[in-house]
Amino acid sequence: MASFDSWRGMDGVVFDQCVTAEAASRLTGYNIQHIRRLTYAGKLDTIRVGRSWLIKVKSIEAYLAEVVAEGDSRFGPRVPAKPQPHDNASA
Repeated sequence: MASFDSWRGMDGVVFDQCVTAEAASRLTGYNIQHIRRLTYAGKLDTIRVGRSWLIKVKSIEAYLAEVVAEGDSRFGPRVPAKPQPHDNASA
């Protein structure tokens, strides 16, 4: 899990403690639509600035810690599958 300090200076980090949904998606590995669903469900804390919604970094970190603690990989970020070696012996 990335700490907030590593997020500084990246696109989408608007305030010291808030990021856009796009930045949260890039940093966590979740699809942006999933990030939005988490905010709509109230699992991530948001603030509204004008017409934009920003996600509080602390709530992202807390949510990721909760997911890891539960050990349920269905709710974790997606990582690309490792390519399987071809078995030419059976051909």
